[in-house]
Amino acid sequence: FNKQINDFNIKSFVYNSNAHREVFSYGYWYNYYTTEYGAKSNVSYKNFLFAGLEYNETTFEQKDSYKKNRVKTAGYVQSILNIDNLTLIPAIRYELSSDYNDVFTPALSLIYKLSDELKFSGNVSKVWNAPTFSDLYDTYAGNPDLKPEEGISSDIGVEYSLNNFSVALTCFNINSKNLITWVQDP
Repeated sequence: FNKQINDFNIKSFVYNSNAHREVFSYGYWYNYYTTEYGAKSNVSYKNFLFAGLEYNETTFEQKDSYKKNRVKTAGYVQSILNIDNLTLIPAIRYELSSDYNDVFTPALSLIYKLSDELKFSGNVSKVWNAPTFSDLYDTYAGNPDLKPEEGISSDIGVEYSLNNFSVALTCFNINSKNLITWVQDP
């Protein structure tokens, strides 16, 4: 669904997917089934204010063993504020999860255009990512005690553009805890 009503642009869609994965590990075949469905809706006003809602339900099942379900609902608001040569982009997102605490993730971006050729930028945001079902329940390497990844991400940058030439430099920092990484056994 995509509809323009005066200064408002409304986009909505629903999705559904099914996946089956077979894994041979330690002499046994494991069957994993994943079913996912959801809906997203976004509204924008004059390319100035953006808002949206999301709903997602995922089921992860290992045949003859277990079945796990996760429901996520989220809402967000973002704005683009232009003040002379400065652009501010504040954003907030709130997510409710059936298997983790609710989380609020704000973000702020700044872009300062010194001239037509030179601009500076900076971003800071809270980051949060729940472990996937594979992270938690994979037969060989899953860990059901994993916690969500959390942290603060920030960056600053400069960009110079002239005609068909452009060069940019960005420095970033991510301060995180509970980082999830997969390590292959030697």
